[in-house]
Amino acid sequence: MVSHLGPDQDSQLDEILARVTKLRVVEAKDGDRLDPDHVYVPARSAALGMKDGCLVLHRTEGERVHKPVDIFFNRFGQDVHERAVGDRAVGLG
Repeated sequence: MVSHLGPDQDSQLDEILARVTKLRVVEAKDGDRLDPDHVYVPARSAALGMKDGCLVLHRTEGERVHKPVDIFFNRFGQDVHERAVGDRAVGLG
């Protein structure tokens, strides 16, 4: 799960998702292989990427521009090329 929260904003995304889904919600760790029925949520000040089918965390502390969604889709596409499928949900609540 990738959100647009700034690197200094606290998130309760993992707690909220855990209340509304039967999937296992876990904090993403560098090098994690994706397991079925899991939702991976990055730690604060980190953006997710993919390399060789594993999650890669990119620390965003101190960066002027914070674009975690762009970082994820770019790295995901570079990793899986034409097999990439993504969904972007936008909303205020």
